[in-house]
Amino acid sequence: MIFVAGLLAASASYLISRSLVSPLRELLVQGGLVRPNYRGIRIPVGIGVAIPLAALGPWTFLGIWGSPWQRVSLFLVLAFGMGVLGLLDDALGDRRTTGLRGHIGALLAGRPTTGSFKALFGGLLALYAGLALYGPSWKGLIAAALVAASTNAVNLLDVRPGRALKGHLFLLGVAGLAWSGSRDALGAAQVASAAVPLGACLALWRGDHRGEWMLGDVGANVLGASAGLALAAAPLAWQFAVLLLLVLLHLYAEKRSLSQLIDAVPLLSRLDRWGR
Repeated sequence: MIFVAGLLAASASYLISRSLVSPLRELLVQGGLVRPNYRGIRIPVGIGVAIPLAALGPWTFLGIWGSPWQRVSLFLVLAFGMGVLGLLDDALGDRRTTGLRGHIGALLAGRPTTGSFKALFGGLLALYAGLALYGPSWKGLIAAALVAASTNAVNLLDVRPGRALKGHLFLLGVAGLAWSGSRDALGAAQVASAAVPLGACLALWRGDHRGEWMLGDVGANVLGASAGLALAAAPLAWQFAVLLLLVLLHLYAEKRSLSQLIDAVPLLSRLDRWGR
């Protein structure tokens, strides 16, 4: 029954997100949150703020339906916490400093950036989530690392239309596949809760792929964190495998361009262009 509730909640978040797109787009333009995309066309950035806003009501519904409040509440805390950090970066971020190492280096040198705030407080949010799930244990630390790595991984992808959405969909699919072999009831609640932001982001799919707006860090952060929290419900073997994959992705991105890698691999290039 929890998956029926998850499907209903995801459908509701989709409809709410669609209704929010037009007014939020207007507000972003009025507020000056407009930036050139990779083609140099100025478009509104931060439309991903619709995702946590659209998910709030459906998550409440899931809690009332019978999903454990602690699991649902973790999604809410992460969505709004990571969303605030992402929105701060969208509004005030300095694009001259890039990469996790660059932001941490700037912070240690006494030059805080919005990226360093994201790394520091986003890491604390991820740690909170991991410890809330498994207590002060190595399992909690693995879950925290998954949430943090997933959040930043989806953020890294959000440099071309549709990439963050597809990255989120991939991670969520892995989480669902991993859970299906365990049949853990609490894990089912996490996977169902993760379907809610998925519904909300699907309402942004067409406009994002067409380059009408950018999800921004606010959207990428929320999608990555929710996928990471769903992955934290997977068996430990899956968690280790996905975490290793994400660590390798981050190490590669610190040295080289992910866009160049995607363009060089035919399958990845086709998937990247799908929907545009």
